[in-house]
Amino acid sequence: MNRLLQIKNRRNGESKVITLTEFNAKFANELDLAISDFSQHEANRGLLLPFKIDTRDYKAEFYFELRWNFNSYANCEWFIERFIR
Repeated sequence: MNRLLQIKNRRNGESKVITLTEFNAKFANELDLAISDFSQHEANRGLLLPFKIDTRDYKAEFYFELRWNFNSYANCEWFIERFIR
């Protein structure tokens, strides 16, 4: 079963309901940049820990809190308003 999510345009208030697969395809570039920014931010938080090897899967962590992370890290005129199911 594919998740449904409601996205909204910041400029004109237009709202759409799409599947997660459609979202990944439509916003592939924005997702790549947002995951890269998220990864850099999280890696920088651990720089002060000596002798620690970073083996975290940042993409999985990004998708764990997809709504918050996409809305915070993606420079896009669309944002995830809510997950429907």
